[in-house]
Amino acid sequence: MVIGKKHWLIFIFMLALSTRFFGLNYGLPYTEMPDEEVLIRATLDMGRYRLSPNYYQVPHLMFNLTFPVMASYYAAGRLTGKFSSPKSFAASYFRDITPFFLIGRGMSAFVSSLTVLLLAVFLWRLWGRRAALLGSLLLIFFPLDVSYAHLVRPDTYLNLCGLGVIFFSFRLLESRKWSNFLLSGLLIGIAWGAKYNGLAYGLYYLMGFLLGVKAFRDIFSKTEITKFVTGLLMIPVGAVIATPYCFINFKKFMGIYSGQLGHVTSRGHLGFESVNGWLYYLFEGFPKTMTIPLEIMAILGVFIALVRHRKTDLFFLVFPLAYFLYIGSWQTTFPRYYYPLIIPFVIFIVIAFEFLIEKFPFLQWNTWSRILLAALILALPVSQVLQTEYYYTRPSTRLIAKEWIENNLPANSKIAMENYGPHIRPGKEEYERRLAKLEARGKPALKVRYLLENYDDSIPGFDWEYIWKKKPKDPVRYLIENGFDYAIINERNYRAAYHKDSVILHPETTSYYQRYYDYLWSNFKPIKEFIPASKYALGSRITIFKLK
Repeated sequence: MVIGKKHWLIFIFMLALSTRFFGLNYGLPYTEMPDEEVLIRATLDMGRYRLSPNYYQVPHLMFNLTFPVMASYYAAGRLTGKFSSPKSFAASYFRDITPFFLIGRGMSAFVSSLTVLLLAVFLWRLWGRRAALLGSLLLIFFPLDVSYAHLVRPDTYLNLCGLGVIFFSFRLLESRKWSNFLLSGLLIGIAWGAKYNGLAYGLYYLMGFLLGVKAFRDIFSKTEITKFVTGLLMIPVGAVIATPYCFINFKKFMGIYSGQLGHVTSRGHLGFESVNGWLYYLFEGFPKTMTIPLEIMAILGVFIALVRHRKTDLFFLVFPLAYFLYIGSWQTTFPRYYYPLIIPFVIFIVIAFEFLIEKFPFLQWNTWSRILLAALILALPVSQVLQTEYYYTRPSTRLIAKEWIENNLPANSKIAMENYGPHIRPGKEEYERRLAKLEARGKPALKVRYLLENYDDSIPGFDWEYIWKKKPKDPVRYLIENGFDYAIINERNYRAAYHKDSVILHPETTSYYQRYYDYLWSNFKPIKEFIPASKYALGSRITIFKLK
């Protein structure tokens, strides 16, 4: 039986949906990534600020697409009697964040799955069924993409828009229709509205324009220049469509945007920075988040494209090489910064795969040998994704530690905490103090007031604070003088203080944190440690010290 294109595409889309929606509720009703809650709150704030998220750390395409789904959830709740007013809707968020996070994560998962489908369509049109099947499987099981599809993050939206730019810019190699110029420019602007680095996709548009002419002198023709400039003028149009409030509140947006740019390019982020960003990505970032086989095949594909330098090779080469050189120069080195390289990597792996088939005759006449080669390339990524998704169904170390603390430590104990620690609840007195501070400063206190009014005395509360929030001059002295009963540290923060590049770049800051950790380990023995079952498990090692 011959399987048609339509059935293959349905299979690809369903497989992508299954890998991205499985385990989507991991960690809930608590959060493992603090950025998620900030982005969900910004989406909900659109109902308060005339459809503005009032948040500019990222542009607003994700908020604008997610808010209608949130509004539909509210409307359905009003019809069924679940919500009686906007206030009761807000109270439901304080009571249980789960449905709100499932909406946000579900949108990321759907957008990521749609990207897989459209990539398959693009590769099928470009190189045929084999390339489409391999490319879509590579993206379906690309570890970083699967991980971010389970988060409330704008990166999956950026990838979808970027693929659109690639598609229409590539069509400029075949056809100089006005529509290809206009849609390329429009989608570059929308990609920028997904995430600020989306503007870099303009390199594809430039290459499509330069490589698509029949003769070099045609570049300077009036018709070609007019089409190209008109496409450029569509970029701000796309940006305004995707994120209008970045232009309505332009001064506020620019102030935050310039600060963001400075943060990633120079000031850094303790524990997530490198003296040499290029080496970090090549020898640490890529192997961990895409696996070594995929990295080797992607580099091989880049090398083949450089040596061959066909028109299509040059089209696909310029953006990833320029973008890699750019992000490698940054001091901050998060894996998500290379996210726009995922689709180019997949394309280069397909190029390398097709090249090997072309050069080795036994791969041409033996179908099973091609299947075996594809299986060898995909084995490790598939294994990593399946292990990660298994641990999405397991409790994190933060949740396990929370339950142990509630069952074993005296209520209202004074605890020195860190970010990414257990999700323990403050005591009633602490909520009262927080409410008084917020009211004294004239700040909205809806959440704290709701939690205080609905405080459940059957669940132990604790007098805890983030020790680093107040930034004491001497953290050890602060720990002693304020009478803490327990200290809880998280390996993620601990390792950041001893990160080799952070020690070089920030000797005074790392020394500040190291004094605190050295004091704890030298003077106290841990009473309990919670160790992740695997490097793919949620949470990191949590250690509890008894100080009295």
